[in-house]
Amino acid sequence: MPIFMDIHDTTGATPEDIATAHQKDLALQDKYKCKFVYFWHDIPNCTGFCVFEAPDKEAVIKLHNKTHNIILSNQIIEVELSVVESFLGKIANIAWSKKKPPFDGYIDGTAHRTIMFLEIANPISFKLKPNKSKFIDLCELQKKMIKDSFLKYEGNVISWKNNCILTSFLLEKNALKCSLNIQEKFANLSVEKDIKCNFSMGLSSGAPVTTSDNLFGDVIKLAKKLANIAGENQILLSSSLGKTYNEIKFGTEFKNSSIKVLSSRYENFLNQLFETFEKHWNEEELNINSMVAQFGISRAQLYRKIIYLTGYSPNNLIREIRLKNALKLIEIQKGSISEIAYESGFNNPSYFSKCFNKKFGILPSDYANSIV
Repeated sequence: MPIFMDIHDTTGATPEDIATAHQKDLALQDKYKCKFVYFWHDIPNCTGFCVFEAPDKEAVIKLHNKTHNIILSNQIIEVELSVVESFLGKIANIAWSKKKPPFDGYIDGTAHRTIMFLEIANPISFKLKPNKSKFIDLCELQKKMIKDSFLKYEGNVISWKNNCILTSFLLEKNALKCSLNIQEKFANLSVEKDIKCNFSMGLSSGAPVTTSDNLFGDVIKLAKKLANIAGENQILLSSSLGKTYNEIKFGTEFKNSSIKVLSSRYENFLNQLFETFEKHWNEEELNINSMVAQFGISRAQLYRKIIYLTGYSPNNLIREIRLKNALKLIEIQKGSISEIAYESGFNNPSYFSKCFNKKFGILPSDYANSIV
């Protein structure tokens, strides 16, 4: 039977209120063909998260509507229990609360997590012969360094696909310290190996169920966006991490670090920016003028905001986005270099090759030949 997770507003609810509501759920769950699994009572954030086995979302809604008046936000998502545990920790390892409410499956603790998205960006030319073996050795060193950092700061790896790593942390301060530890290790490795070992990183924190259909969907999306616009070896933090950052930023870990916290205002602009790029990145007409018209702000404001977020001018940022996507198209061998150039929004294949070579250190045709 499918498994669902939902969110409740528990503002003003006491542990006794939670216990009463839960007992009502248990009493009627068979009638609605539901089966209670777990419940997180996140007191600091005034939220609760139920996990139920149920035939569908409607069954969970009907059950809750009959059993208690704790506000249901109507955010219910289908989940896999193994995925829930990968984010929130192994359920079997959690010490059940001995406080009220007195029932198995109740977790008196936060379900909020900090999500780190880390993307490694080694020079493309270093992947090619005769440097292939050196590249493999470098990747193994980086992998070990990152794993050691996650172990030290209690990070749970959610996914590790090629050069992109998604990790969950219970404690915000551990996530921040882990990010700085990785930053320092990459800097030392670059000196040791005499080659740029670059990464970009974004961190965001929040609840497992929000407006997204996926577990921690909104939190993950923001972390990925932050990593996408981060500069070389830079760490970008969401506004939700600002308080924790301010509490520990004067520690020795933050010396010589490249880290920035975004305000909620800039996060909203970032979401607008990515919505535009997702829809129009490969359209030749996308430029600073079309973005000014779309965002409804002045040219100077747009320029200032994008420079602050990315370090690039608007037109240079558009080119960077196009080159990154063109690289992916080459890797899946989607057409000739000229076709990929036009498909990526460039109106001149020669100019595309020049830009590609400047960014990645290799001509797109040579890179395409190397992966055939």
